[in-house]
Amino acid sequence: MSTDRFIHLPQGESRPTRVPVQPVFAVKAGSEDTGGVFSLLEVVVGHDVPLHIHHNDDEVVYMLEGEMEATFDGRVYAVKPGDFLLLPRGVPHAIHPTSDVPPRLLQVSSPGGFEHFIEDVAAGMGEAA
Repeated sequence: MSTDRFIHLPQGESRPTRVPVQPVFAVKAGSEDTGGVFSLLEVVVGHDVPLHIHHNDDEVVYMLEGEMEATFDGRVYAVKPGDFLLLPRGVPHAIHPTSDVPPRLLQVSSPGGFEHFIEDVAAGMGEAA
């Protein structure tokens, strides 16, 4: 059994990223950690995420705290702590926070690499400032 990929992150810690992405995104396991199989992020949803499509990856969401509405394939779902979503690639979806407490969730993307997209967006926002 290989132990070279073992990771232990204390509460509030995350994997290093190319550019700062916290506090909104905390990378718990990146694609380099998982051999490209998946990425795991802890996400705080501070604003609406408009309707979009992931063409290459499936997304899994597990709600930790707060509440939100998830629009998936034209239907709206209320999402509360403990709820689970599987958002398959190719299907339009959106997120709308509905609680006073910003929703906090675990997001798994498969295959891995979503953290690189987040880094690219953060780097672009830094350049625009």
